[in-house]
Order: sequence, then C-alpha cells, then structure tokens
Amino acid sequence: NLKLHAQVEDLNTAALKITDTDLHTAFRCYAVLDIDSTSAYTLRGSFNDIRLTTSSQAIQPKPLYLRAELTPKSMRLDIRSGDLTLNANTQNEGLVWQSASLQSSRKEFMKYLSNLQATLSIGNDNPASDYLALKGITYNSLYAKIDRKEGGIAGRITIKDINAKEIKTDSVRFAVFYNDSTLHAKLSTEELTWHTPLMQL
Repeated sequence: NLKLHAQVEDLNTAALKITDTDLHTAFRCYAVLDIDSTSAYTLRGSFNDIRLTTSSQAIQPKPLYLRAELTPKSMRLDIRSGDLTLNANTQNEGLVWQSASLQSSRKEFMKYLSNLQATLSIGNDNPASDYLALKGITYNSLYAKIDRKEGGIAGRITIKDINAKEIKTDSVRFAVFYNDSTLHAKLSTEELTWHTPLMQL
C-alpha cells in the first residue's frame, strides 16, 4: 500500500484562485491507498487540525474523514465531518474503465450516471457550514439526495432556515431530474416555484 502524510501551515486560497477573498487554511492530512490482486482500490484519508482564517476571524472546523472504494464493477465514496455525511455509490460495470465513452456524448454520460445513488446531510457544525458562515451565509440544515428512477435519475436539495445577507427564507427546495432524454430543474420557496427544462440529452 501507499501512505501519505502532509502538513500545510498556510495556504492562501485567493492566491490560488480558489476563492475571491483572502482565506488562509492550515491542516494535516493522512491517506492510505490499498490495491489488491483484483484491481480494486481502497483509499482512506483524514484531514485534522483544520484552521480557516480571514482578516477578521478564525475558526477550527471538525476533522474530516473519507473512504473511497473503486472496483471494475462499482464505486463507493463516504465522507464524514462533524454533522456532515456524504454517501455515494454506483454499480455500473465499466463506469471507471471506459472513460472514453463518458466523453463521447452527454447521452452516454447520463446512461452511466443513471445508476448513481447519493445522499448528503449537513448540519451547522462542519467545515462546509464554517466556510459559508465566513461568507455571511448561515442555515439550519441541508439535505440532498440523488436516486435512480424509471427512465432516468432524480436529485433534490432542501435547505432549512437559510440566511444569506438580503435573502431570508424558511426553506428552499431545488430538484433536478432526468427523463425522456431531457434534464429538468425545479426551484421552490414559500413565495415562488420555478420549473424549466435545462437541456436535451
């Protein structure tokens, strides 16, 4: 197996064009990559002692842990940090090894994507919410899910009690779904509902 230990003392994300304002980050990371005789890959990693610093404040988010498994027939990803959890998997044979097919057309990409299942749950005590708080955006909770459905896939996001500068609302719901060769999007709040086809695939 392969092992990696690294420590970053001061990374300016604005200098790297990752963010538009100065954000200094520091962290320690550890990763182990295992490869077995069946060409299966397992990656385990962690980010500890994370610090996010701006010109006016500094915070220390919870550690982040990840595990990724990749085989010729499946892929799985699990991430957790504080009250953030992400679980994603696909059972589509050839998804990883036939990368050329993914680039051939959007229709081919959607065919592979149709077997993806993923859930994301975020509270307000994790690195993502800490970063958004530095940008003046707060919320109570966020839940997202992507799942298979007949003829395609469907994804939805629900955000509770969002407060983003001039925008305040009890909940925002955003849904994306694919069927009949068309990708659709739907956005709804207490005040409005918006639905439109995005593209033909």
